[in-house]
Amino acid sequence: SEVVPYVSFSPNPLSDRSGFTVSPGNQTVIVAVTPTYIEVKNDTCTDFFLRVVASVGDAAPVTPTPVPTTTDAAADAG
Repeated sequence: SEVVPYVSFSPNPLSDRSGFTVSPGNQTVIVAVTPTYIEVKNDTCTDFFLRVVASVGDAAPVTPTPVPTTTDAAADAG
């Protein structure tokens, strides 16, 4: 997996054309990454807006498998 933090001094960096950049130094310290959240710490005394792009390798798309609605094991073995 990959987590890339971007920072900007504008709340709307694309619409006002101020832009954003990959976070330099210790402005964003990635504390934890789990399947459900990313914890980021601002280790400076500067306020800024954060954009995080997270991706997971080259894994193939996952297609959900339907779950049988029956609870009868004999019917499933059938």
